Amino acid sequence: MTHPVKGVDHVFLMVEDLDRAAEAYRRLGFTLSPKGLHSAAKGTANYTLMFPGDYMELLGIVTPTEGNAPRRAALAREGEGLRAVACRIDDAEAAKTALEALGIATGEVGHFERPVPLPDGGTGRAAFSTMPFADSELPFGIVFMCQHRTRETVWLPELLTHPNRACGLAEIVAQSADPEAAAQRLARLYASGRVSPAAGGYRVETGPASAPILCLTGSALAEYFPGL
Repeated sequence: MTHPVKGVDHVFLMVEDLDRAAEAYRRLGFTLSPKGLHSAAKGTANYTLMFPGDYMELLGIVTPTEGNAPRRAALAREGEGLRAVACRIDDAEAAKTALEALGIATGEVGHFERPVPLPDGGTGRAAFSTMPFADSELPFGIVFMCQHRTRETVWLPELLTHPNRACGLAEIVAQSADPEAAAQRLARLYASGRVSPAAGGYRVETGPASAPILCLTGSALAEYFPGL
């Protein structure tokens, strides 16, 4: 059975104040999508920072609901920052079947859509099918799969050019007490998953034109980002 996961599709960051975070990223030279509101049950909203092959999402809670209680708890416990990695797949239902045949555990496929405010003032529709990897497959964090059913309303040409000339995700950095074990577990989630040593840890290749994941010890991470 062919492994269906082709790389990293996007990452999302949880933030305390969505509009404040959006303004910070604008000052850093990014072009942001118009603000998108999710369903009343989700009580969340987002901005996206789109690149030709992947993107970042800023996600904030605008109305506390029962459905977003786990995210509110995570924000209180861990603060703002990278919350999840979404992986590229073509078809969520087919991916579930293929991964199960490969012995990789997943959750259930979910389908959802949200209105998309378009730069010209109109409104479009963005539809997705998502599926999580089972917690037992993950060394840490949240990794899930995302099938875009309406790419034309997400990858809008006017959002792909940034004043700071950013053009994609360079890498994803994670902290681990056992970077090699973490890297090996992450690598099996990707068709092109491959592990190689890196200073202070291990690097996971996730696919062609796809951001690698760098697993580092805490001390190596402190050297990687001095002063943070």
